Amino acid sequence: MEGKKTILLVEDEALIAMDEARLLKEHGYAVLTAISGDEAVALVREHGDGINLILMDIDLGSGMDGTEAAEMILKEHDIPVLFLSSHREQEIVDRTERITSYGYVVKNSGETVLLASIRMAFKLHSAHRVLTEREDDLRKEKDFTRLLLDTSPAFIVGIGTDGRTLMMNRSLLDALEYTAAEVQGRDYLTAFVPEEDRAELRKVFDDIINEGRETVHRNRIASKSGRFYHVEWHGRMVSPRRGEAGLFVGVGVDLTESLEHDRALHEFRDMVKTVMDSVPLLITYVDREERYMYANDAYAEWYGMTREELIGKRVSEVLTPEVYERASVSIQRVLSGTPVAYENRAFDREGRERIVSVRYEPHLSRGEVLGFFSMITDITERRRTEEILQESEKRFHALAEYSPMGIYLTDLGGDCLYVNSAWREMAGLTSEEACGKGWLRALHPEDREEIGEKWFHSVESRRRWGYEYRFVTPGGRITWVRGMTAALFDDRGSLNGFVGINIDITEDRERNREQEAMVHILGLINEKEDLHEFMEEVCLFVSEWSGCEAVGIRLREGEDYPYYETRGFPGEFVRVENSLCTYDLEGQLMRDDVGDPVLECMCGNILCGRFDPAKPFFSVGGSFWSNCTTELLASTTEEDRQARTRNRCNGMGYESVALIPLRMGGETFGLLQLNDRRRNRFTPGMIASLERLCGNIAMALEHRRLAEETRINEERFRLVADYTADWEYWIDQEGKLIYISPSCEAITGYTREEFINNPGLMTDILHPEDRDRVVEHCVHSKNPETPFQHRNLDFRILHKNGSAVWIGHRCQPVFAAEGEWQGIRGSNRDITRRKRAEETLNQREKWMRGLINATEESAFLLTNDGTVLVMNEGAARRMGRTVGDFTGKNIYAYLPAAVAELRREKAAEVIRTGQPVRFEDERDGIVFDNRICPVIDEEGHVSHLAIFGLDVTERRESEGRLRESEAMYRFLAEQTRDIVWTADLSLRTTYVSPSVEVLLGFTPEERLRQPLEEQLTPESCAEVMRVFAEEMRREKEGIGDPDRSVTLEFHCYRKDGTTCWVENIISGVRDEKGDLTAFHGVARDITERKRTEERIALMAAIADNAPNSITVHDREGHFLYANEKTFRMHGWGRDEFLKLSLYDVDIPESAELIAGRMQIIEEQGEASFEVRHRRRDGGVFPLEVFVKKIDWMGIPAFLSIATDIAGRKQSEEAITALLKEKEILLREVHHRIKNNLNMIASLLSLQARSAKGKSAETMMDARGRVMGMISLYELIYQSQDYRNVDLESYLRAILDEIVQVSGSDKRGIGISGEIGAMTVAVEVSLPLGIIVNELVTNALKHAFAGRDKGAVKVELKMTGPGVCSLLVADNGRGYPEGASAGEGKGFGLTLVDMLVRQLGGELHTGNEGGALFLITFPVDHRWAEEAGNKEGKADEGTDL
Repeated sequence: MEGKKTILLVEDEALIAMDEARLLKEHGYAVLTAISGDEAVALVREHGDGINLILMDIDLGSGMDGTEAAEMILKEHDIPVLFLSSHREQEIVDRTERITSYGYVVKNSGETVLLASIRMAFKLHSAHRVLTEREDDLRKEKDFTRLLLDTSPAFIVGIGTDGRTLMMNRSLLDALEYTAAEVQGRDYLTAFVPEEDRAELRKVFDDIINEGRETVHRNRIASKSGRFYHVEWHGRMVSPRRGEAGLFVGVGVDLTESLEHDRALHEFRDMVKTVMDSVPLLITYVDREERYMYANDAYAEWYGMTREELIGKRVSEVLTPEVYERASVSIQRVLSGTPVAYENRAFDREGRERIVSVRYEPHLSRGEVLGFFSMITDITERRRTEEILQESEKRFHALAEYSPMGIYLTDLGGDCLYVNSAWREMAGLTSEEACGKGWLRALHPEDREEIGEKWFHSVESRRRWGYEYRFVTPGGRITWVRGMTAALFDDRGSLNGFVGINIDITEDRERNREQEAMVHILGLINEKEDLHEFMEEVCLFVSEWSGCEAVGIRLREGEDYPYYETRGFPGEFVRVENSLCTYDLEGQLMRDDVGDPVLECMCGNILCGRFDPAKPFFSVGGSFWSNCTTELLASTTEEDRQARTRNRCNGMGYESVALIPLRMGGETFGLLQLNDRRRNRFTPGMIASLERLCGNIAMALEHRRLAEETRINEERFRLVADYTADWEYWIDQEGKLIYISPSCEAITGYTREEFINNPGLMTDILHPEDRDRVVEHCVHSKNPETPFQHRNLDFRILHKNGSAVWIGHRCQPVFAAEGEWQGIRGSNRDITRRKRAEETLNQREKWMRGLINATEESAFLLTNDGTVLVMNEGAARRMGRTVGDFTGKNIYAYLPAAVAELRREKAAEVIRTGQPVRFEDERDGIVFDNRICPVIDEEGHVSHLAIFGLDVTERRESEGRLRESEAMYRFLAEQTRDIVWTADLSLRTTYVSPSVEVLLGFTPEERLRQPLEEQLTPESCAEVMRVFAEEMRREKEGIGDPDRSVTLEFHCYRKDGTTCWVENIISGVRDEKGDLTAFHGVARDITERKRTEERIALMAAIADNAPNSITVHDREGHFLYANEKTFRMHGWGRDEFLKLSLYDVDIPESAELIAGRMQIIEEQGEASFEVRHRRRDGGVFPLEVFVKKIDWMGIPAFLSIATDIAGRKQSEEAITALLKEKEILLREVHHRIKNNLNMIASLLSLQARSAKGKSAETMMDARGRVMGMISLYELIYQSQDYRNVDLESYLRAILDEIVQVSGSDKRGIGISGEIGAMTVAVEVSLPLGIIVNELVTNALKHAFAGRDKGAVKVELKMTGPGVCSLLVADNGRGYPEGASAGEGKGFGLTLVDMLVRQLGGELHTGNEGGALFLITFPVDHRWAEEAGNKEGKADEGTDL
């Protein structure tokens, strides 16, 4: 009786359902019933896995039929469905078979058939579930294996015995840059191994194939792009299936990076050694026991040893006792963790005294001093050079400081670095104030922007610079200078700064300006006849010449001095300030003690001659001037100022005020006033020039006044000519005075009556010195033929009061209408003032000529063609002649041809442009600085040329000496390669030496424009800010050390975007008070040193971050080095582990092998093996170790690279255990399936024996089919391939079983099989086995009825690509006459027909010499293989 199982009976016929349910219940089944497909689906969803089998009727009336219900159920549940139907149509059967393969029972087939079908369905479902689960496990195992292969970082490859590539994992495919399809089937050696490595690798393959041993081998492989990988392969031969050729499976470790790192480390070590041996330093490393562990060649040679002799010795064994005694103090200090640096004198091995710089640096590790580095530099030559440079610098400094010229140095950016004392005196600034751009403060406000812009533009364009400009000191002194610069170049020709000189040209400029002003004023005198026009031009000129915004001229008018002309003054100011007179409360004019009107303010002082030259605001010449009226009013009283001041000038904002008297012959008749709201507009020299200028203006005004009076008198004379004149008289033929005008009294003091009464009076009053001339003149005048020009005479008379009066005399004969001579008419005019004016003009001319002759310059006034009008004596003397030799002559005739030609060109340029020119030329070895200025007439044309030439020979020689000094300074400055820089307290760079361009690529100008953030990397910038903040804190707290210096390492940006390391020694710059004002530093490139440190640190970091344990130990097993992985792996700290030896961590079993392994490594150079190490906590773990003999700092040692393989070991053990478990499970499943099938076969056999006739035969047929299935499962199990079956073995097993069961061999019936070697899927083999069983057993039953002999032939072969044929033929009686195989089919042939269709094949029959069945069916080419193609070839579909 079967176990209690639930069957869902789906039947729409109630009676049939009840009967079948009864039968099932009687046989121990629980039954659920459904009358429709929808109800069946609902019940299955309700009970789920509680239903074990479904008996499904096909025709269920309306709604879905049984097949539709079955399809829906099977989509959701794995339940065997056994169809029940009255239909026998093949298409119905085929339809059910497409849904499920658990059987089809025709209704009314009997209880036995139904129950047997149910049991068979249960067994098939159970077997199918076991197979499905096993297939799932195998698939998961395969997927897991594939996942392991594709995710493994190792290289994995499978190669057939023919050398063709079968598979590669993802890591190897990625490295070689191929896809799986591209490598499949390619010859491994020729496709992926470099040609030079192939022969050796082929020999390795041959040895593996022939001997079957595992191997470890290294070789190179090449990627598609040509990249080489160095790989260590661990490989062996494996056999996928029994009887098949094996394949080589290799697991490779990529050693490329490791080998490259090793090579890089070796190269770096060699490089460091080369560098250390090449640098001019004595370098050594000493451990805590004062034992030399490293020394470069220079250090060893200094002490007369080789490096090998020195290493291992103690310091006390190398140094002399005296030297060691002195050095031991420093050694103990550095071993305590404090760096030591000092200079000392030492003797080299040849006995020469040398100066050395010694520096000890502690080697710290986790706070512990392991030893120290010693670096000794021979600085003897450097010290000597420094002394020479210092001495040279002193000489240069002295030369610069005592030079009368201002000297300054700037960097490439134009920022000032140095100024000498003469410059400081001119500018009124200290050196500190002038540095950087501070010198701009010394420029006159009007010049500052223009000169600053021109200067920095010149610096940027690298052009020579030369301009004239003004310095103004804080005290207001203005100094005109001529500034010139020259470039400084280093020894590579690179510009690294500028040097310049300033020459004080204040006096020259004032003199030149004064001369130009005088020339202009004289020109105005000649050009402007109208007084107002003249005064207007004078104001305009003085305004432009002085640069003052307001100019005015006061002239005497009556008793007051109102403004005659103004320019720039506001109208209201002129109105309220016009009068200077003082009025009392009653409006009456106030007068002083002598009756003169009282004049107010400073103007009154100047006009009245009230001034004190001892006061700073008065000049000796009687002028007043102030550059800051606000300060003047605040610091003086009215008593100091000698008058009541209105203060309107200051009230209007005028800070600079100058009042210059207009004085002629000791008489002041006006003043020149200059006002400006800006301060510091005047200098003493400028005031003196203005005074001289006003003298000329006064002379011009007096001349104008006299000319104006003469003009007026002449007009008046013309008006009264008919009846009166100035001392008009008429003398007849006898010499009798017949008329004299009354005006004679005003001129002579005598009345007309006195003259008439005393005819000799006119002669008596003649000046004794002039009497003879006048008498002679009178004699000639009586002659009518005397020319007119001889009738005029100037002479003097004596006034009645005794004073001399100049008379302008003119006479002419008088004729009557008839032409008769009537006598002489004379006219005498008082020309005393004119004569005085002429005398003054003559005196002024003498003064002017004296001034011109006194100047060092050569001065000329020429016509446009070069004719000399005026020339000073200095110019004539330089040309070896007198002034008279040149006057009226062409100057070019006296000059050398080349000089004359140049001057003509320059003169033509001035005439053409109306602008002055300046140039130099040389004559007889004398260099002249020449200026040609135009003299412009009233029409704006150049009428004359004023030429000035200054002998600058001595100046040029001074400039030459300066250039020599510059060259010397440049030479000294260019010798240093270090960067010298300064920065202010805000860390803004104020100077950087030109060597910055060599190191960083930036010009000094570019560097100066960069803020600190653009100079340094963020990390270095933060560190610098921190250190400088600390220094400023110390300063603020008053604990700053003036001698303190700080050494910092900066990470700087180069111009090309790269970075470099720079060591800076920084100190403070302090003023005379000791206050910190700036920072000064010297920077040196230490990039290579840092790179070395970084590379060493990088190697250490690489080692510490490696996934493997890396150690170095000596021959005794003492650890010399270990990386972080080692410490973590063993559970020890660094310091603790490095005190251990190999024997402390190796477990006893491995420790015994250490000595032997070391011997192997000594002989072979390297080796690999597995060991087990002990952790600190006592745990043990396995390691795979690669060991190589190396040289470690001169000591023989062993480098070990170990990989923790505990995980791998655990995985291998887990996989082995899993495979064993699956093997046991597989055996159990196979055993149960085989037992069940055998039980079925036995039951069928027993049943057949108890049955008779057709039933017995049918049962034996069924038993044969079951036996075929048993053979299939046995073959599957034996092959260990649960998806594929070897058809030859399988079909031969079926045929053997048929012979055994049927006893055909005893009847003389032979069964032969010609079956080709072929592997097919289980899904194909099972139908084929049943077909062969049915056809052969059918032949044995029917073909040889009544016969004891015969033959049955079975043939299986491939007949074409993907097409297989099965032939079953006998030589029996065949079909009855006229019948065919398709007629009267029994169950067996029907089953064959169904299975052929299941295979997608065709069935052909024949009846010649017996029955013949030929079945052709398609078969996947991956599962089929001809016997002739099998030898020496692996299955192309093998999936590793």
